[in-house]
Amino acid sequence: MLSFYLAVIQDEKSKSKFENIYLTHHKAMLKIAFEITKNQHDAEDALSDALYRIARNIEKIDDTNEVLLKSYLFKATKNSAIDILRRRSKELDLDAAFTLPSESDVIAEIIDDEECRMLVKIIYAMPYTYRDVLVLHFLHGLRVREIADSLSMNVSSVKTKIRRGKRILSRLLAEDKK
Repeated sequence: MLSFYLAVIQDEKSKSKFENIYLTHHKAMLKIAFEITKNQHDAEDALSDALYRIARNIEKIDDTNEVLLKSYLFKATKNSAIDILRRRSKELDLDAAFTLPSESDVIAEIIDDEECRMLVKIIYAMPYTYRDVLVLHFLHGLRVREIADSLSMNVSSVKTKIRRGKRILSRLLAEDKK
């Protein structure tokens, strides 16, 4: 593998510099890539990408300051690992985008939509004292404290209205199904 990177480099001094960097740091770089990708294959790909970039730019790299060198190498590895994760993420998104839902999923969604419309219609037909609280709770997903704050009510009143509203709602749903 080292010979692949050395083939990218022209002069012997730079080849020697890269070989020293590779032998000294490639294990630590692989470990960093693995910590980010959580996958050995992806970590090896990230290391390979980072080493290739380093080999192409070896003349610009200062290897006299070990701290700065490590910082540069580890940052290059981290960036390569993140790039691989982004590519994998886009591949997964494309796969999901081209997956067609099954017939049963479509039917279930239609039934859910119809039930949801019916539920919303019934909630909006309720007395406003219960309607406002139920709309905020069920349709907007607010918690009791949030509803109390937005309607300037105390928490116990909101809880009572939700409980009573649920009873009325279940009664109205039962009547609607008849």
